[in-house]
Amino acid sequence: MKNIKDFLKERWGFVLVFLVLNFCLFYYNFLREDILHRQYLWPLAILQIIVEIGLIAIYAFVRKKNWKIERLFLIVFIPLGLTHAVITPFNQAPDEINHIFRADAISEGKLIAQQDEEGEYREGISRIFWDILNNAQPDRLYYKKVKNRLLEKTYDDDWTWEYSPTVSYNPIAYAPQAAGLAVGKFFRLPIVLTMYLGRIFIVLAVAVFGYFAIKMMPRYKEFIVFIFMLPATIQQSAIFSGDGMLFASSMLLIAHAFNCIYSKQKSITKMQILLIYVLTIILANCKSVVYFPIALLFLLIPKEKFNKPIWKYIHIMSAMVIAFTSSLAWSLSQGVTVGGTNTNLEFAMQNPFVTMITAIGTMFSADTVQLLERVHGLQLGYFNYRGAEIYFIIFIVLAVVLLVKNVEYFTVKRYEKVLYWSIPIVVSGLLYAVAFIQWGFSKPEDYVIDGVQGRYFTPLLPLIPFMIHPSKPEKTRKPLNIDYVFLFGIFANSCILASKFLHNF
Repeated sequence: MKNIKDFLKERWGFVLVFLVLNFCLFYYNFLREDILHRQYLWPLAILQIIVEIGLIAIYAFVRKKNWKIERLFLIVFIPLGLTHAVITPFNQAPDEINHIFRADAISEGKLIAQQDEEGEYREGISRIFWDILNNAQPDRLYYKKVKNRLLEKTYDDDWTWEYSPTVSYNPIAYAPQAAGLAVGKFFRLPIVLTMYLGRIFIVLAVAVFGYFAIKMMPRYKEFIVFIFMLPATIQQSAIFSGDGMLFASSMLLIAHAFNCIYSKQKSITKMQILLIYVLTIILANCKSVVYFPIALLFLLIPKEKFNKPIWKYIHIMSAMVIAFTSSLAWSLSQGVTVGGTNTNLEFAMQNPFVTMITAIGTMFSADTVQLLERVHGLQLGYFNYRGAEIYFIIFIVLAVVLLVKNVEYFTVKRYEKVLYWSIPIVVSGLLYAVAFIQWGFSKPEDYVIDGVQGRYFTPLLPLIPFMIHPSKPEKTRKPLNIDYVFLFGIFANSCILASKFLHNF
């Protein structure tokens, strides 16, 4: 208890400000016309504050025990992730319905999607689950339906869904969710409970990846924790989507690369070399080959850390070739006809200059504020969380403080910075190129490529501190206390979770 009191005494101003903000946001929701059951609004507000204080108390208790930052991460991330998994209605996150059916097919061993007689990709699922599946809109009866159906036994009256937008996704992207579904089906759990088990597995998988990423990161640990604490990151790591594994594998790959580059160890171990292969292959197969250039970071590992300099290039190039080949082989096995891809690809080949200029123009004309809002979590799927903009402002302020104040004393060479800047540019270009091939022009007459969301850039965020790191810092600056990052994560996520709950209560 003394640990908790001391912590709150030291951070009382910060905690008090957030509690007042959340109270004001609940009052804002009270004034909105679309909120029903107003009689429950203030009890819910009190419940939210109790939950927040409870999580802060747990964090404060272990914080005073001098736990390392990666262990503190687990204490905060897992409860928030599991809450997102439970609170978020199925299919209220971006395109989750297609990811649900893809993961369900993989859990039954259907790694390669099969077309039916009509040439469509369909998968069946028990009508019990279908009855609670959200239609991407507020549903005042959602939690009541879940309560009534949660333990109801599964029966074989399947309803099918055509899920072609996700048939090309590699099973690696859904491994945790599919494993959770497979476990639920093996023990014959009710279908609704089984689907929640799929979400729970991805939360735990991302937590494990995040733990080791933070532990490995030799510099700017606070910034990578900050990325994991964003509402958009946690939500996408708690639903049926390929984003969770993408975020987790990219963070771990970047952390491993920086650990090999900047650590003081004299040589790279066999386990570290093996991890280069594994992480490169996972990242290349999580979401097409768009994020594959991130693996170029391994080229910056000093050659002196290998027994023979030539082995550095042999291992790294072999890992990249195997990863690229496996990703390409998977894409070819799935075909390139989904979503009108052939037509768009043909246009790009016939009009390369127009396509290139359009992609570049779209990149630089994108609504930066909107992309940042989606990176943060104000725009989560089918809801815009108006009223929570104050957390977006705090997100920007904290990001600036972390980048300016947390400068560590180490040298970043000029050629290293060139690569740190080149990777986001190349990946962004590939993102827009793939978006065009998959979706084409949203407005053909204006040649506009639309649909690229802020969360697509989340895997690149750990590079930012190294991109802007002073070439020759004079000294290490005293970093921002990590408590503020975790408190931000607790309050920002609880605020958005409460808003999400109110939309469906």
